[in-house]
Amino acid sequence: MALSETAGRPERPAPDTAPVLEHPVVGHRWAVELLTRQIRQGCVAHAYLFTGPSGVGRGTLARWLAQALLCLNTSQQPCGTCPACVRVANETHPDLHLLNLETQGGRRTLGIDAVRELRATMAERPFAGTRKVYLIEDAETMTVEAANALLKTLEEPPPFAVLLLVALSDHLLLPTIVSRCQHLPLRPLGREEVRQALMARWGASDEQARLLAALSRGRLGWAVRALQDATVLVRREEELDAMERLLEVGSLERFAFAEAQERRWRRGEQVAVLSLLEQWEGWWRDLFLTGQGCEDLVVNHDRLERLRALSRRLTAEVVLACLQALRAARQRLLEQVNPRLVLEELLLRLPVVV
Repeated sequence: MALSETAGRPERPAPDTAPVLEHPVVGHRWAVELLTRQIRQGCVAHAYLFTGPSGVGRGTLARWLAQALLCLNTSQQPCGTCPACVRVANETHPDLHLLNLETQGGRRTLGIDAVRELRATMAERPFAGTRKVYLIEDAETMTVEAANALLKTLEEPPPFAVLLLVALSDHLLLPTIVSRCQHLPLRPLGREEVRQALMARWGASDEQARLLAALSRGRLGWAVRALQDATVLVRREEELDAMERLLEVGSLERFAFAEAQERRWRRGEQVAVLSLLEQWEGWWRDLFLTGQGCEDLVVNHDRLERLRALSRRLTAEVVLACLQALRAARQRLLEQVNPRLVLEELLLRLPVVV
């Protein structure tokens, strides 16, 4: 589980491995200020939980905190240049431990073995500093056995250990685990904040940045992936095509689609299913805006002709009802309601437009 157990004092990195000094966390200033204040005041919690939509910056903030906790420069944490900061950035620090997912029954989960190894390493004192940091990403994939084992760790952690949990929602974790963590729920960024970051940090053109900032719905991580990987936008096209097709078919086809999404959910692809519903929610929002004559606010501008045609056939009440149904379905999935029932009920509420 530990990424590095190399003996000896950490070496100063070669110049080409030194991280950029620019602050890695875009936005979420309240969280950065809170964590910085806690470190300076010496009141760091033994466990933190970072939640929010995929791509909103949960993992980036958690890794920034890991770097700050292990930084050797007490006057500026994290400094980004000391050997400890560089090793955290490169995931080679001996006191930074990651829990790895494993495949069980066709789905990726965080199993009991990883948590047992975590507990075993906590019996040893830090190797290079005064703290050991445990980063648990995709915490919502924990099995019941793993969650119960982690709960015991959270109840009596050693004073030098800090656990950082990253999850989509606190609803996907045991309430007893959430109650033992300091919870930092992250919200989507503003469109302008995303646009500026894409241009300043990732070299996007103004046109690219404006498009991706609008489509990202405040998830900078998604925007960066879309900028660097063309398949992200292809997937968006497929998800919106699926939405438009479902409006033209009957119950059998809709049940089949719900069944396919349930299989994805059971395989551990919760992020993908929730992303699908988020895309659909944005599309229905655009449909409502189009019907109200507010086309300048539409995000999916490449779908404007189809939106115009549908807005003439569906009343505002119907569109709003579908939008509300999508939001409710996403929330119910986060609350771990049976995904098959949630998706079937959602799809049956969509109108048939032929």
